[in-house]
Amino acid sequence: MVLLKSCFSLEPLFCRFFYLFGTFVYRYRWPIVVIPPLLSACFSVGFIWVFDLRVDDPAYVFTPRDARWKRELGTFSRLWPLDENKFIAGKSFETKRFVNILCKAKDGGNVLQPEILDEIDLLNRFISENITVPTTDGRFQLSYQDLCLGYDWKCSANEHIEMFRQMTQVGRVIELTYPKGGNKDTPAYLGTAIGDIKLNKTDGTVQAAKIIQMFFFLKQEPANVRKYSTDFEYAVERFLLHGFESPLIDISFAHYQSIEDGLDENARRFFPNFVTSVIALTIFCIACAFTFRVHNENKSKISIDWIRSKPLVACAGLLTTLFALISSFGLLLLLGIPYNVINTIIPFLIIAVGVDDMFVLNACWSATAKSKNFNC
Repeated sequence: MVLLKSCFSLEPLFCRFFYLFGTFVYRYRWPIVVIPPLLSACFSVGFIWVFDLRVDDPAYVFTPRDARWKRELGTFSRLWPLDENKFIAGKSFETKRFVNILCKAKDGGNVLQPEILDEIDLLNRFISENITVPTTDGRFQLSYQDLCLGYDWKCSANEHIEMFRQMTQVGRVIELTYPKGGNKDTPAYLGTAIGDIKLNKTDGTVQAAKIIQMFFFLKQEPANVRKYSTDFEYAVERFLLHGFESPLIDISFAHYQSIEDGLDENARRFFPNFVTSVIALTIFCIACAFTFRVHNENKSKISIDWIRSKPLVACAGLLTTLFALISSFGLLLLLGIPYNVINTIIPFLIIAVGVDDMFVLNACWSATAKSKNFNC
């Protein structure tokens, strides 16, 4: 017969600790009941600054602080800094205010048709010349011509659209090969201007394309100009969503804040689901906390066993989880720690863990011998 050697275990130590802790909690039950809600109320003051500390920049939200790409981007930005008066699209790595628009024909055909190009050019001119945003004092209206990044004080005006419109004339001088066209004197890069293309099999020149992209690059320094550029982005968004109609083309667009707005919309959509989930979990937990018994003298009579039922334990388990959420988030906000919007899902996860712990408490209570004295 082989005797097993005794092994060191933490379980007896934990059992002893929680037994003593339970005795302490029961002895000083009223201070322990009152103090946590008061602490949670104090820490909840931190939620006043939740919008000031809120961070929804995708570069911060989804990447580590010391990510390698940040160092590499810093190197590119240092070697090719953004100059708002010497701006060349594709040679700057710091553009943080822009609007990109993709245009395609409604019939899914070639966008290099004259009537389609005229419609795209009309949209380009309208955005460049007619959409404006007011200054803070309301004295001026700023258009794209005031906010654009350009070269030698001349805005980028999506010249490739006009080039395609005049393709019959330009084609005699510039070979529209893809993605790099033109010659040594007049180079033209079409890789970001058109998409879903069809090339001529004989000479490799562009024969048809189904997508044209337009770019509107905006100034981002100083801070007040950056605000106006942001306002212009949203003004273009409102126009494209609610004001633009065309029988010839369909569009899709994005601007610098599009991902941030998507994260914010996701958080707003999550909140009603979170409230609904909490209410459903609360009802479920309280319902599961009741124990029913059948009377011996009358088998058809069923009543609640108030000795074994502990709905207050279920409520306490849920409340302590909510107090923990409020206290932890509030304290971190009081300390000035930024609130990452990706953490919006965390409260639901914490409540799920709290509900699980509550069922453990109820299971422990149910497993307790009925002959035990509940007083310490």
